[in-house]
Amino acid sequence: MGNGTEFENRIGAVEAQQLTIRILTVLPDRISLGILNRLFGETDKVSPDTARQLELCLGMAGELRGDPARYDSLEALSMAALRRQTNRETLKKKEYEAVLGVNRMQRGRLEKGTAALSMTQVEKLCCGFRDPVARQFWENLFLGRYPEIADKGREEGPAVAALEQLWELLEEGQRSAAAQLLEEGERRRLDELTGSVRWEPDKGDFGREPDRLYPVLASLAASRGMLIADVAAEEIGVSSNTWYAWKKAWEETERSGFREGIPKNRLKRVHMILLAVLFGLDYFQSVYLLALSGYRYVSGEPDDKVLGYLAASGDSREAVLCYLKEGLNNGRW
Repeated sequence: MGNGTEFENRIGAVEAQQLTIRILTVLPDRISLGILNRLFGETDKVSPDTARQLELCLGMAGELRGDPARYDSLEALSMAALRRQTNRETLKKKEYEAVLGVNRMQRGRLEKGTAALSMTQVEKLCCGFRDPVARQFWENLFLGRYPEIADKGREEGPAVAALEQLWELLEEGQRSAAAQLLEEGERRRLDELTGSVRWEPDKGDFGREPDRLYPVLASLAASRGMLIADVAAEEIGVSSNTWYAWKKAWEETERSGFREGIPKNRLKRVHMILLAVLFGLDYFQSVYLLALSGYRYVSGEPDDKVLGYLAASGDSREAVLCYLKEGLNNGRW
């Protein structure tokens, strides 16, 4: 363990880092100190990159334990990243604007969430980190805050190995305590990763190519007696021409291992969530479907309502689909 072998291919780097920080945040500071001591005591068993990633997660957890909302804004997160790269205590907003390549009005839209941050802008905000682990760590923080930026193809780095190493370093009682203090979705994900729940895609449902997005979508639609063109047009409001253009671009990138990044024109995260509900997937199946397109569930809406529905908390499938479509049509999502 400690090299990502147990969790590999079941969780992406961004989600792994978020879960690592959340576990460390909900546990008392004294436990974090004990983990740090054990980590330094096993330097011969842990790769330097994994140890560095855990060290960064421990530091961030310590900050969030004292102030959970510390980095809730784009400005706060951006300024923190830039301060660490420049070793300066204070920065002006114009400097932050210049890095993003925006003017004051455009920056305001990004901060309000009415404009989308791009992967290119994330890379610009973090390119000054000389340590590649620190650079990936901060990029992952931005991607965690902006889940609309798909993270497919970013599986490299020590984030997954660090989560696995953390779980190994925790004592059984500490693991149980952490699991109880996590939110329900986080707890379910941890159960699936650590073996409390085992789930693999059912090839009867996900088809002969369960690791490729569009064949999976075609298989899910066919098994439910749906035509994929009707699903695209009637359920998520995408024309057949657009659907197949997105499909072609995605599959070309998929074949290259996403070396050039995610296609700009693609299925949105809310499209994938809507499809998961439409196809009647359970929690683990829907997590897997989102992961195929580089997305994940996060706190807030529409995810919380969908996760509540998956936990059978009262909403009907039709009500949830209506809620998702309304938000999609009015631009809320």
